[in-house]
Amino acid sequence: MENEPEKPQSSTPPPPPDIPPPSPASPLPMPNLAPPPPAPAPPMPDVPPPPPPATKSSEQAPKAKFDSDENDADENESVVEQLAGEAPFDTRLIAGIIDGFIAGIAILVIGKLGWVIYFAYMLLKDSLPFLDGQSLGKKLMKIRAVDSEGRSLSGNWELGIKRNILMMIPFVPLYEAYVLYQKKEAHLPLRRTGDDMAKTKVIKVKEATAA
Repeated sequence: MENEPEKPQSSTPPPPPDIPPPSPASPLPMPNLAPPPPAPAPPMPDVPPPPPPATKSSEQAPKAKFDSDENDADENESVVEQLAGEAPFDTRLIAGIIDGFIAGIAILVIGKLGWVIYFAYMLLKDSLPFLDGQSLGKKLMKIRAVDSEGRSLSGNWELGIKRNILMMIPFVPLYEAYVLYQKKEAHLPLRRTGDDMAKTKVIKVKEATAA
């Protein structure tokens, strides 16, 4: 058997395999153009509840304060009245110096017996009846020592001795003068320690008016 001549090979390439067509492109999503939801409203601030109606006690509080102010005013008026009738510090100081000078003369004139007269006079000077309850110094300065109710100490030996007993101790008169000065600067009633002990005070003597 004779060999058959070889067929020339075709240069045509084989058909490509079946490729499925591309799927259509999916459409792009549309943007959300709807307006945003409204923001939530801010919380309401806490409003305190209204105050309760005034009660009797709250209505009476201003009245109590007013009463306290009235009491303070009464006390101030009382102090002013006491100071108005009291003998001034300078007058009392001068009267004390006069009394000490007069009593000292007795020592110079009489000698040892003069000391007895000195102490007796300085102790009883505010209670001597023939001087109407005024020492010589107080009579010259027109002032008088009286009890807490304004009565003269004439013949009241107990109060006279009680208010002057401390003055017999050396240097105590200087201390008593210092006490009076401090009270004068503080605008307080002029009561020295002896006055506090005997509950006495020194006042100005009212001059008798001509009829």
